[in-house]
Amino acid sequence: MAAEKTKKLAGGLRMFDMMMLVACSILNTDLISSNTSAGTPIITWWIIIGVLYLIPMSLLTTELSLAFPKNGGLYHWIDAALGPRWATRANWLYWANGAFMPPASFLMVADLICTCFFPEVTYLGRTAIALVLVWVSIAISCLPLVESKRLFDVVGIINITVYLGVFIAGIVYVATGNAPANDISPVSLLPRMDTAAKYVPIALFCSSGIEIVAQSVEDSENPERDLKKATSFISVVFIVLNSIAALGILLICPIKEMSIMSGIADIFTIAWNSRLLYLVTIFCVILGIFTQICSWTIGGSRSAAEMAKAGEFPHVFAGCTKAGMPRNAMIIDGIAASIILVFYALVANTAAGLYYSLMSCTTIAATIPYVIMLIAYCKLRKTTLGESYHGYRTPHGVAVAWVVQVMQVFVTMLLIWIPGVGFTSDAPTTTIGCLVMIAIGELVMRRTESAKRPRIQVE
Repeated sequence: MAAEKTKKLAGGLRMFDMMMLVACSILNTDLISSNTSAGTPIITWWIIIGVLYLIPMSLLTTELSLAFPKNGGLYHWIDAALGPRWATRANWLYWANGAFMPPASFLMVADLICTCFFPEVTYLGRTAIALVLVWVSIAISCLPLVESKRLFDVVGIINITVYLGVFIAGIVYVATGNAPANDISPVSLLPRMDTAAKYVPIALFCSSGIEIVAQSVEDSENPERDLKKATSFISVVFIVLNSIAALGILLICPIKEMSIMSGIADIFTIAWNSRLLYLVTIFCVILGIFTQICSWTIGGSRSAAEMAKAGEFPHVFAGCTKAGMPRNAMIIDGIAASIILVFYALVANTAAGLYYSLMSCTTIAATIPYVIMLIAYCKLRKTTLGESYHGYRTPHGVAVAWVVQVMQVFVTMLLIWIPGVGFTSDAPTTTIGCLVMIAIGELVMRRTESAKRPRIQVE
């Protein structure tokens, strides 16, 4: 039996810590305005994504985490079902995803900083600032999780406050006599593929990351008691917060005037005409971006370190700090992120263009590991997690997994091809970027396998 008894770690992650860690991973304050650019239908899309993707995924992840209570959970789940090669392929992309997220997110941070304080800084100058921020996040990620959890707790609360603040701002704006900036009628809430295709895949990506806490399950105080409650609760909170925050923005700001970089802060400025509140909001968004990147970096690097320890990836990835944080994998992640940032900066004309190019590639690369994970889950339900397994089992787990699978594959495909429209403008760069990531992973995996084979001495 692959399932093991979960450990209880005194001083480890409690239920609240788990909820805030997940909140930092999936509550993307930097993406509220960009997602809402899809218009009023995004409210309905948030509910659809939550019900058909996020909540089911939280239940499946909990089941796998409790059955295989080890750090780097994703690697162990897939390895148990499909073997080390598929585990390595999936976790290579899961780790490499961390190389694409920092460039996109920290470019936004650099743009926010320069817009507020240094508007004369050029696009290349903002790219340089983003490079510095990449390495600051790597340094923060290397801190022991039992210590850095305090940061995640604080920023998780801040993220929730920002979402609630956007909604309250919208209500206050309308309550003080202003007309809603957009049409918010029952008809306008109907999902539309023509306007949503560019944004809904990113919204789905925002919903990913519920398994981040499972990547550090050995650092949890009592996962059997806390994990399911934490992931289920924060999933419902996620749906509610994104829906009401989108409503708040749509009440205040016309869609065509919405800025993907400073949209949230603009909302508070319009509602209360306060420069101080504008700057405070910018600061909160920056904190949220930092902790989000740190949580993803930790999760992906955990998997990479586990692969290296199992001999399926270069040994250099296995290096950890005394507290067990995957230091080497994080540093390599930072190097890769820096290279990607410089490359994409040379081919994108604007910060917004670079942002969407990186997010499109990141979304596809991040989805592939989940596709493989769900295939592994369906196989495990026939073996390790079969009827003889007495731990937590998701009701109708295989059917639930297929619903999630269809949902994520269909939505992610919209980044490349839209039914009735054709290929998107970013399809070539997005496809090439993903293929390069897959090819590099295959090359590294094959070279590692070759190095493991015994050499024959020729006399």
